[in-house]
Amino acid sequence: MSIRLEALPRGKRIQHMLEAFRDVREWSTPVGQPCRVCPSCGKAFTAARKPRLTICLYPSLTPVPVAFLYRLCGPCAHTYRKGGRHKQGVIDAIERFLNDDEGENHA
Repeated sequence: MSIRLEALPRGKRIQHMLEAFRDVREWSTPVGQPCRVCPSCGKAFTAARKPRLTICLYPSLTPVPVAFLYRLCGPCAHTYRKGGRHKQGVIDAIERFLNDDEGENHA
């Protein structure tokens, strides 16, 4: 099954995006460990390549309020911040990372 991701608009939370959870006010439960590689370029985080930006994405076709936090390295964060097709390119790369059968080996 392929996952399709969308960026949460600035200042919005997942309950703003999914009607069934519109009345939920306070909740957040982090689960799992942060990824040790940048999901956009696949390069491992090191002392020199540190996470520089955390973005929040959510699966667009899910009936439950789940959002994922992804840490990006400096070059990928710079590309994401350019916006437009550059931002979408980073999101597409993260989707490929998630949908790759070997993606589990990177986490």
